[in-house]
Amino acid sequence: MAGSVPPLTGRIGSIAATAEGREYLAAVLLNGLGGPIVANGQRYSAGMPPFRYLKDAEIAAILTWLAAQNTPPPSPVITEQEIANARAHRISSGEVAEMREQLDKIHPLP
Repeated sequence: MAGSVPPLTGRIGSIAATAEGREYLAAVLLNGLGGPIVANGQRYSAGMPPFRYLKDAEIAAILTWLAAQNTPPPSPVITEQEIANARAHRISSGEVAEMREQLDKIHPLP
């Protein structure tokens, strides 16, 4: 499966550095992500399933831990409230992909 999904470490912290990035990351974990994406200049086409069954605290802890990997301190913290806000607005995995495109225009994604 190498090369089919983008690496997480070294990227999540950069994405989570902005409020829009944290909103996007929460949307990915809650709603999944469909369609091809470009990360670190490489194209990936594997989809990510939703993890809505996880609790807000669990998703916040996962994203905060990922954000701390290979990110200089202080690394971003994703809060339970940010996850709860994202959970209140269910969107499709295709809409998450559109969200990614818009975010990349505002804050270029690694």
